[in-house]
Amino acid sequence: LAADWWKAYGEPGLDTLVERSLAASLDLRLAAARVDETAVALGLARSAQWPSVDLGGNVTRSRSSLLTGQPASPGGPEATSHRLVLNTSFELDLWGRLRDATRAAQEQLLVSEHARDTVRLAVVGGVVQAWFGVRSLDAQLQAVDTQLRLRTESLGLVQRRVAGGLASALDQAQAEAAQAALQ
Repeated sequence: LAADWWKAYGEPGLDTLVERSLAASLDLRLAAARVDETAVALGLARSAQWPSVDLGGNVTRSRSSLLTGQPASPGGPEATSHRLVLNTSFELDLWGRLRDATRAAQEQLLVSEHARDTVRLAVVGGVVQAWFGVRSLDAQLQAVDTQLRLRTESLGLVQRRVAGGLASALDQAQAEAAQAALQ
């Protein structure tokens, strides 16, 4: 099923209405946000399978008195120390806990994508159904207008035939009743 299947109908107004409905759908926005959320969870689950590396550092500058070794006033000797720390850690996945968590996160991502696609299909389907419902009502109204015009013309003919003595008052009454019933 194509993502834009409704375009096969060739209705520019329908295309515009569907696009507007998709853009305004809060349910679709929520479903898309859930897809993003599960994609992040998948990334976190995958990253847990790799070693982690932490790097930190600091610089310390101090002055001390030459005589006492205590902090001194400005102008005393300065000492600067640099510290760089590198930590690594890795969890061995002997029983497959991390692998299973990644697989579960992948499946959850597929579920949320399916849910988003289902919401999108429901929005589009509702809009298309309403569009063709309105189009059907328009066609019915046009058919009734045409029938009413024809019955009005028929009544005029019957009235001329009655005036000419070619039809009875019963024929005229039946034509008037048919027109009134349709109105």
